[in-house]
Amino acid sequence: GEWNTYEIRVEGERLRVWLNGVKINDFTNTDPARSLRDGHVGIQNHGADDQVSFRDIRIKELPVHGD
Repeated sequence: GEWNTYEIRVEGERLRVWLNGVKINDFTNTDPARSLRDGHVGIQNHGADDQVSFRDIRIKELPVHGD
C-alpha cells in the first residue's frame, strides 16, 4: 500500500539501482551477448494475479563526459 522510489542508472555496461535512496545493486555486465548499451526498457515482470501500479516514470539521457 505504499509507493517506492527507484532510480536505475545505466552507464555503458554498468547498471546501478537505488531503492528509496539506498543503493541495492551495482552490476557491471561482461557478457557481450547481453550488452546494456542498446535495447529495451522493461518496467517490471509479475505473475498474472499480481496488481502493480506505476507513476511519474521518467527517462533521462545522461550527459557524455569527455576525458
